[in-house]
Amino acid sequence: SKYPDYEDFWQGIAEEEKVHARWVRTIGEKSKTGEVSVTADAISISAIEASLKNLKQQVSDFCAQDHPVDRAFALAMRVESSIIERKIFDIVRTDSEPVKKLLQNLVEKTRMHNIRIKEIAGRRTSLHGLVDSGVLSTEDLSSASDIAAEQGDSIEAVIMKKFKVSKATVLASISAFANLPAWEWDEKIQSLPSGLSQAFAGKYEDLKAGLYVPVGMEGRKIFITVADSKDIIRMDYIRKSLLNYEVEFRVGIADDIAAAVDAFFGVKKDD
Repeated sequence: SKYPDYEDFWQGIAEEEKVHARWVRTIGEKSKTGEVSVTADAISISAIEASLKNLKQQVSDFCAQDHPVDRAFALAMRVESSIIERKIFDIVRTDSEPVKKLLQNLVEKTRMHNIRIKEIAGRRTSLHGLVDSGVLSTEDLSSASDIAAEQGDSIEAVIMKKFKVSKATVLASISAFANLPAWEWDEKIQSLPSGLSQAFAGKYEDLKAGLYVPVGMEGRKIFITVADSKDIIRMDYIRKSLLNYEVEFRVGIADDIAAAVDAFFGVKKDD
């Protein structure tokens, strides 16, 4: 109910989870009659219990606060993934065919929930927060995307220009989506942050094409701003290319990043 646009989706998941809870209770009752046994040792069971307790606390903490909808999807996926990765249902053994069927259903439904949550979360972009907050309608966002494609502009530029949304508001949406600090280009800065020239020498084309840029350095820590926080492959590549440093990411608008790369490498817009 915290996220009205997705209330039907979450309600559907919740109703199915109630059924799953009844299945689990049935299995628990069967264990009292000796029809069900557990193969794991005490240490493994303790680890599973600790994991479930931690997940329950995360859900409780989440519900007590206001969070962007993308955090809700991330937490839901973490819950489902943890159950799958812990192989919680694999430790149960039984000769009862009805119980075996319940266990099989629990495993299949848990995986299916994880897939469904990932699918709907995957349709969201870093700018859907503008719709969640009422700054834009779904139709506005779709229109901005079409205009950007037609004109060859970034969608952020279209949103700011055509729909009169401030850069600060756009950055806030991007930052909340990525759960990373936002970075904004300052045109007064015309060179790479001190100490980074050597690490990025000759990488103009790479930075410009990949839309990422170094924006600061503290000791062995480098701050990198990226345009697409969902591009995990790109972020892994950046980390691997800077193995001698600790990389911490920021997020920014594509046009800002491109302008910073040009300025840092002395490339004028007319070049």
